[in-house]
Amino acid sequence: MSSFRQHFRNLIIIAADQDWPEYAGAKLHLSKANLSSYRQHLGEQYNCIFFSAATTFHADAFLAVSGTLAGGGLLVLQAPVHSTPAWQRLLHYLQQQGINTQLTSPADAQHCCDNIPDWPTEAVLTPTTEQYTALKELQQLHRLSQAGANIEQANSNTLTSCVAVINAPRGRGKSTLLGLWLNAQPELNALVCSPSKRQAAQILATATQPVTFLPPDRLLAYTPQAQQWLVIDEAASIPSHIVAAVAERWQQLVLATTTEGYESAGRGFLLRLQSKLPNYFQQVLNIDLQKPIRWRDGDPLEAALNACFCLQSNPSASASLPLSTADSVVEVAQNQTTVAHGSQPRTQHSLRYRICHAAELSHAELSEVFALLTTAHYQTSPNDLQLLLNDSTQRLVLQYQQQQLIGVCWMAHEGPLAAALVTPIYQGKRRPPGNLLPQTMVFHLREQAAASLPMLRIVRIAVLPALQGHGFGSSLLASVSEFADTQAALMGTSFGGSEALHQFWHRAGFQPVRLGLQKDAASGMRSLVYIKPCRGNTQAAKQAHSLTTQLVTTFAATLIGYAAAAPAISNELHWLLAWRDNLPTNACNNLPIERLLADFAAGFIPFAVLQPMLATVLLQSPQLQRSNNLLILATLSSKSLSALAKEHGFSGKSEFIAELRNLAQHLTLR
Repeated sequence: MSSFRQHFRNLIIIAADQDWPEYAGAKLHLSKANLSSYRQHLGEQYNCIFFSAATTFHADAFLAVSGTLAGGGLLVLQAPVHSTPAWQRLLHYLQQQGINTQLTSPADAQHCCDNIPDWPTEAVLTPTTEQYTALKELQQLHRLSQAGANIEQANSNTLTSCVAVINAPRGRGKSTLLGLWLNAQPELNALVCSPSKRQAAQILATATQPVTFLPPDRLLAYTPQAQQWLVIDEAASIPSHIVAAVAERWQQLVLATTTEGYESAGRGFLLRLQSKLPNYFQQVLNIDLQKPIRWRDGDPLEAALNACFCLQSNPSASASLPLSTADSVVEVAQNQTTVAHGSQPRTQHSLRYRICHAAELSHAELSEVFALLTTAHYQTSPNDLQLLLNDSTQRLVLQYQQQQLIGVCWMAHEGPLAAALVTPIYQGKRRPPGNLLPQTMVFHLREQAAASLPMLRIVRIAVLPALQGHGFGSSLLASVSEFADTQAALMGTSFGGSEALHQFWHRAGFQPVRLGLQKDAASGMRSLVYIKPCRGNTQAAKQAHSLTTQLVTTFAATLIGYAAAAPAISNELHWLLAWRDNLPTNACNNLPIERLLADFAAGFIPFAVLQPMLATVLLQSPQLQRSNNLLILATLSSKSLSALAKEHGFSGKSEFIAELRNLAQHLTLR
């Protein structure tokens, strides 16, 4: 093919029903059946990739694996059966870079595969000057740590801790750089960690000396040796609380990660951690790699994908990421504003609002909106952009000051649930995609009545960092509430809990109704669900008010049980306990514990749903607490079910849970 470029990555598009061309070389083939495993390929390189978007276009996976394609290689993209706004946006930016988006015939596709050069080619360049400079900086950092160690022998007050953070878009040779550094320090005592050993293959292959791999699940249990380095590649894909703990425990550390948001939901956390590293380490080295080595600089495919999915290639652009969902909108005042419905904005008090669907925006407008969402929230990913464009239930509220976009709220219309789904969801047999808020209320909160309510869930809310703390976030949320009053009976949101977030949402009339016992891997926080009934005189609005009062009261009453199940909650979420103490009523005597016991015995709910409420009831009865009933012992224990199963002689967790369900059928509490 005449337009085949030997030094850049090439792309062709084939029809959804077209057979794949033949190719005998090293290739990666991703389709609906194996899309979920795409991350395991991030440490590898390919000269041919087959990616099917025929039934499911997974934007995160597409971007990630395209970054493993070497210059001169070919990406064969199978088009979707039905075109979507997200697909049209991708074609638009591919065309802008001169990439042919017409469907390629079977004969031409085979011709392209036949002309892929042997890999590696000259397009896969040797390490760049930028890399050699970074290598020297890493060597100097190691020498500083060694010198510090010698001084420390004479002066115990001298610190020897050093950390290097390597930020780069994919294809810049982070793994190669780390391997070269390990080779250049033959005396170095180092461990290498990445999400999987397969993803560390490039480092291990580049390093000629033996290097020990330490899997992520052993990081917290491992005791660092004196002057031992830990190298973590793809660090943003490691659970954030583990990375934070490592930073506190290790004296010599290297963290490497990509700057694009698709690597992991933990990308924003890593940026926040980076700002805190001077508190842990005496020497902090920041390395930004910009010049690619996997393909030639100026690669059209990279430019098209970066523009389409608003990828931040400059780490400093997002350096001020807030802590969580609404940290960027924690305010001290609330402006009075109104909102214009429809696609055209209306101005009042220098602020104007626009409610629209993402597909109504121009490409440039949507890029501006998504860039703000990405900057303000650590979990925003390219898949989110696709959802905003393709799903008719998603809406955006845009906040402008004069002509500048300063705030964005992403919301989703959810519920009512189809009648045929309510019982299967309640019994834990179905979990259909979407409708997260009503499903949470039906399954986790055990309220089937919630299934009939129309709801509006706030997915993301963000304000420009320079304008935070001036009431804009509160005004944005007030405008969203006005819109919700005309569209729904109940509003809700979920986020990683913090005192600042609680104050923001509580000030806007939202109340907590659910707390996750386990910390979120991305944020390192426990998730919270908050709801607020909408104003109105409809039957649904009245039902939402009654249901909210009931759920809030029940949640407040069971917080003592949450603390028993996870003792750290008392310290971590002291502000939530203070909120409970300020409530006027207590419903400990009216908890529906018999219903939850029956649901647990029937296998409808996991132990984690039962435990907080059952612990609350047990803590009110000293006599029951003294029982040797295994279900009671497990409920009042903070140990994991696996640990308890082993402790009590069960073959495993499943057998132990089966016994707990059996005991729940016969437990008498009153």
